[in-house]
Amino acid sequence: NMQYGFLAYVHFYNLRADAKNSRARKLLYVFQGKPYRAEHTGTLELSGDPAAFGEEELPQALEHVLDADGAGTVVVHTVEDGACCGWDNESSDLTFVTIGDGTDILFDEWARYGNTNYDVSFFTSNASLSPDARFVAVTIVATTTTDQGIRLASQGQEDPAELDRIRRAIHELPAVEVMSVAGTGEAVLRVPRATLIGWLSETEILVLEDQVLVALDTASGSRRPSSIQVPRTAFVFLR
Repeated sequence: NMQYGFLAYVHFYNLRADAKNSRARKLLYVFQGKPYRAEHTGTLELSGDPAAFGEEELPQALEHVLDADGAGTVVVHTVEDGACCGWDNESSDLTFVTIGDGTDILFDEWARYGNTNYDVSFFTSNASLSPDARFVAVTIVATTTTDQGIRLASQGQEDPAELDRIRRAIHELPAVEVMSVAGTGEAVLRVPRATLIGWLSETEILVLEDQVLVALDTASGSRRPSSIQVPRTAFVFLR
């Protein structure tokens, strides 16, 4: 309803196919508020025949779902930076994994990078659960690069040590990290200057490094570079 400058809208997230359950399953999350500052008011799980979905409200509203297993019991989701009006870093970007009724933090921008004084934001741009949903792989990116000027945040104070730390962190991005969904957010594998494509098996991921596709074993870290070159991840699809 735009009469008073407010609106309500919804977004669907399709859960991955589940061989044990052929019913269609979707997550539907609802927003309400002004276009530039919407509030997430709830998340529903829809399942069954698309002509007659059943619905169940989840215990918490999910802002942005990155991936979920077929049953919807393991969900990777984010709370994005609340910045607006030209600013990038007004709050900490967070990535969570929710398993049933429990939620753990996988990525906390400010806790990891200590970048509260400068207007550069670090966040997970994508995520993919392993086929057995025991691990999650993510790509971490920043809103700026090393050759761009980094300005103070809206409430920031000059801190040369923090600025140097930010520049060194940006130099390794984008980076791929693999974490256990039952862990503390500590990476079991980290690949600097790479972007995640997805999982090839329960133990192997596919990444893009310097426009070359590379398969990596998440347990041993062993690499299988391919001869396939692509300019960016949008041209790569896993089936």
